[in-house]
Amino acid sequence: MAKTPLVTLLTDFGTDGPFAAAMKGVILQVCPRANIIDISHDIPAYDLLTGALVIFNSTDMIEIAINQGRAADYFKAKVGSPVTMVMG
Repeated sequence: MAKTPLVTLLTDFGTDGPFAAAMKGVILQVCPRANIIDISHDIPAYDLLTGALVIFNSTDMIEIAINQGRAADYFKAKVGSPVTMVMG
C-alpha cells in the first residue's frame, strides 16, 4: 500500500486572498492524494522567529492529530528529526 503524503502549510499569505488556496491547488495537481494540514497563514511577513515558534509549538499537536487518524505510520514530527521544509 502506498503511503499517503502529508503536507503541512505555514505561510504569511493571510486568509483574505486566494494565495493559500492557489498553493493547495498546485500541491493537489502534483500529488492528488496529499493530505494538507493548515498550521497558519497569518504569520507576519518575513517574521522567521514567529514562524519557527509556531512550528515548534504545533508539532506535538500535529502528531497527536495524525496518530488518531490513518496517517499515523507516515508522519512523526519531532524536533531534530529529518523533515523537509520549503520556505519562500
